[in-house]
Amino acid sequence: MINFRTLYADEIETRAARCTEKGVQLLLYKDARCDMSILDETVGPGNWQRKHSEHNDMVGINTNYANDNLGSRWVWKEDAGAESNTEAEKGHASDSFKRACVNWGIGRELYTSPFIWISGAAEQKNGKWVCSTKFYVDHIAYDDKRRITELVIVDKAGTTAFSFGVNKPKPAPKEPAYFRCDECGQVLKPYTNNGVEIGLRRHAEGSIKKYGRVLCLECIKKQQGEER
Repeated sequence: MINFRTLYADEIETRAARCTEKGVQLLLYKDARCDMSILDETVGPGNWQRKHSEHNDMVGINTNYANDNLGSRWVWKEDAGAESNTEAEKGHASDSFKRACVNWGIGRELYTSPFIWISGAAEQKNGKWVCSTKFYVDHIAYDDKRRITELVIVDKAGTTAFSFGVNKPKPAPKEPAYFRCDECGQVLKPYTNNGVEIGLRRHAEGSIKKYGRVLCLECIKKQQGEER
């Protein structure tokens, strides 16, 4: 029997299934790269293969990968997929592969997810309600039957948007009162870059990572000019 582990939080993606003026319903999913990594990790890169037909995708595993005395034979499981909205053929192949991997048990625990609803997360664009905010799985736990018992979803700022089975939601990181530029002494101010609000902490951490110290926007421009 092949036992695939449950998915880690950073292997799980979220997408909006339904958007209304009241909020957004999220679904959990995995991508094909996650499936490939878990297959490599569990049975080894040389002990699984896939075959794609016009409608289905098949994933085969060599049952002798663990020297379990079953002999060297391939067991195949297959499923059909749906076309994506962008690249129909590629999306169909990827979706059918992911579904075939679920037949092997990879990511099947995601079907035990609670109903995920985030109030006020939708906005109206061109007459339609959409969700522009990206949400991430910050924490997930399972019971001995591989059912989800705890789930925490956060937004890009780290603020808890949804919590299940966990008593204390994760608080939003506190923004410092101020940062000063190490070059000119100017107090930094939040700003917007391509429609995204850049807070003080985010700017300071990015500046330290790239330049080794906190610099304001004007000093960063001077630094970039000197590097050219």
